[in-house]
Amino acid sequence: MQTLARNGLNRRAKLARWGILGFTSAPLLGAYAYNKGYHIPLLVCPFRSLTGIPCPTCGMTRSFMAVARGDLVQALSYHLFGPALFLVLLAAALHITCEIASNRRIETFYSQGLLNHRLQLLFIASFLGYYSLRLQGLLNSGELATSPLLSSFRQFLLILLPS
Repeated sequence: MQTLARNGLNRRAKLARWGILGFTSAPLLGAYAYNKGYHIPLLVCPFRSLTGIPCPTCGMTRSFMAVARGDLVQALSYHLFGPALFLVLLAAALHITCEIASNRRIETFYSQGLLNHRLQLLFIASFLGYYSLRLQGLLNSGELATSPLLSSFRQFLLILLPS
């Protein structure tokens, strides 16, 4: 069930919603653009580029692209949280668009859930647990030991500190 607030959004609330809309829609529009063959220059993971170690969100762009194409199995193989996060961002973008269009705050069943600290902690713990399992898999395969040797940071150090 949803309810509309009686008062309209003030200027600060409108600006905040436009910022949230940009934040939530950018990954969705990026996945669409990448699927159409457009590439954003210099869009690389700075953490992996510097260290050679994948960050917790590595694979998320490819997962979003697969979701946008309708390939859920492929999306899950790239990142387990990709499809769920894609849907959350899509719902948030639609929700914020409706709030901007109606000039009113809209209360829904999921609004309170997103503010629940226990659910937030559960999500963070699950996300970091999944990341730990991914790193463990890379460690077992030997890739985690060799990828830092190819990192930009190591290359930079070799230039600064020649043997």
